[in-house]
Amino acid sequence: MSDDGNGLFDQDQGMTPKGKSHPGLMIAGLTALICILLLCLYYERRPFTGSTDYLTKILVAVPAVLALIALGAAWLVRAVRVTRSEGRFPLTLLLAPSVMAAAVLLVLVNPKAGFEDAKPEMQTVAEQLIDGTGQPQYAVDINGLQFGSIERESDGCVYFTESDQAISRTGWVYTRQCVPRARTFITLEPVAPNWSRFEYAT
Repeated sequence: MSDDGNGLFDQDQGMTPKGKSHPGLMIAGLTALICILLLCLYYERRPFTGSTDYLTKILVAVPAVLALIALGAAWLVRAVRVTRSEGRFPLTLLLAPSVMAAAVLLVLVNPKAGFEDAKPEMQTVAEQLIDGTGQPQYAVDINGLQFGSIERESDGCVYFTESDQAISRTGWVYTRQCVPRARTFITLEPVAPNWSRFEYAT
């Protein structure tokens, strides 16, 4: 294969102008880009904020995961060919697996904030809405959880609704002194005293 116009890097073979092979660099670079994209989606960082709907997340995540699988297959083929032709395993082929391992380790060490982390502050907000000292809130972040709305409905319950979604909406409802009836639920599952996880059709 020929070098590019600048003589910097042959993208197919991983060759420098002097002919020294560095296989796996392109695969590692693409792997890093996709991992960054998926991490932004997981942690709801720009451009994927809490207002990103469920359908959009699926349309981004599925192709990204399929691309990672394809890159994994390409890496395996490349590793076998280079090892057979050169009689050694180049260290540059370790870059892509290292990127994947680093992304997985980051998620394991620093998991996305969950309900238990945000529950004390959520309860404070709910109690303020119940006693009339608080106001409905929209597009708000509570200890890492992002909500499209926090409102007290006609049944007296306080609904913490996550971002609007194409098919359904999900969130948590604070049920002290009330029975949740304001919405037609697909699922309503108790997750803690006075708290239930809900999903309802839009």
